[in-house]
Amino acid sequence: MVRSELYTKYLGQISLLAEKLDNLLDRLPCFENETMEESEIRHSIYEVAEKLNDAKRAINYFSKPTKEGYLIQDSNGKFKIAYYSGGTSYPLGCGSSIEVYLQGSRDLKIDEGWYCSRVEYSNGYYFYGFGNPRLFNGMKVRTRVGD
Repeated sequence: MVRSELYTKYLGQISLLAEKLDNLLDRLPCFENETMEESEIRHSIYEVAEKLNDAKRAINYFSKPTKEGYLIQDSNGKFKIAYYSGGTSYPLGCGSSIEVYLQGSRDLKIDEGWYCSRVEYSNGYYFYGFGNPRLFNGMKVRTRVGD
């Protein structure tokens, strides 16, 4: 969870800037014979707008509290999260957003800690990115909870 209010303090201003850029892009005329310079400027504005929207999504997502658990594989080979705090389990499938706790690896150039991505499948379920580690029974995971 985000510990510093500095990240959430400016969420409104970031959202407003993103909206203004989106509106600007909607109003920019699109010419069939746009020059290279005009095309480069348009592309730069799109990139800035995209990055602001990425920041807005990240602040919203990482401001939510987490719920930790571990993976359990069922007889069909699918995984679900069994939460430490009890309650119902959470089934996972391709595209499911999760965070996994990975051990550090010099080869993969990652430090020990939490990593955020999604579940994918190719000859078994794996965590996308960070060396694509296979999911396994007992793997420490967490999800974000809240609205």
